[in-house]
This record gives sequence, structure tokens and C-alpha cells, in this order.
Amino acid sequence: MSTDVPGDRVVVGRVVRPHGLRGAVVVEVFTDRPHTRFAPGEVVELSDGTTLTVAAFKTTDRLPLVTFEEAPDRDAAERLRGQELFIPAEKRRPLEEDEFWPDELVGSEVVGPDGQRIGQVVDVEVGVGQDRLAVDLGGRTISVPFVREIVPEVDVEGRRVVIDPPPGLID
Repeated sequence: MSTDVPGDRVVVGRVVRPHGLRGAVVVEVFTDRPHTRFAPGEVVELSDGTTLTVAAFKTTDRLPLVTFEEAPDRDAAERLRGQELFIPAEKRRPLEEDEFWPDELVGSEVVGPDGQRIGQVVDVEVGVGQDRLAVDLGGRTISVPFVREIVPEVDVEGRRVVIDPPPGLID
């Protein structure tokens, strides 16, 4: 997931490819509420600031299909291939307690319960059952299950994550 986004925007999806002849595109979504984010009338931006208005959203057994008003045919949809879709950060939904945005965690220092530096969060792998923190240990990266038993403390403002790794996770 991109975190170095100009203008304080966040990525909510990426166009994979066109679908059919009427401008629909297959979208890999990076949001926990795709039906809301891609509801008809919602607006997303491309990296150059161009805006797209959602005309239709349809779930499939794989990735959803989205049609934008500005892409009425396959040729227009083809031009969207590979484009990331953004929204202004302030348009994100309010978070519940103990919820975090992935881009808020990337770059955070990772320390043990004793405060000793372990590494740095380089990515958040969003999963169905649980998310995982990709932590760079200085040359190799490990995947840390993002569960309270292993990650007891997250300080977003201080850019610090405390992990209490079980034996073998780091070694």
C-alpha cells in the first residue's frame, strides 16, 4: 500500500484491468468498506488529480467491478489500467478504539517490551483473519501477526510499536 502520497491523500484502490465493453474496470480495493467508498456518486482521484465519479459498483466472486462516469467505454477504461485511486485523508471514516490506518504505522520504530529497538514497520499486510506487520530487522523482513498478545502497544503519534515476540519469531 502506498504511503508516500502527495497532498495528504490515501490509496483506496487500484485499477487492475478493463472488464467488458461498457467501461467497467476490475478494482483491487484497499478499504474495509468498499460498498461505501465506491458507492454511486462517490469521487476518487488519480495520481495527477483527475477526479472520477463512481457510476456503479458490483461485487463478484473475485475483485469488484467499478464503472466511472468519466470512462464510458472500453478504451477509456483501458487508460485507467494500473492507476491508483485516492481520496483525501480527511475523508476516511472515524476509527474505533484500537484501530489504525496502515499508512500511520509504516515507518514506526518497533521495540521489545524492554524498549530495545528491534526494527521498523515497512508494510502492513491486510488479511482476512488478521493483519500482519512487515518488520525490517536490518537486512531481512519478518511478518508479525498484528494481535494484542504479540503487539500489546501502538503509539501512532510517537511512531512506536511494542512487540512481545514468541520464541522463534525473530530468530
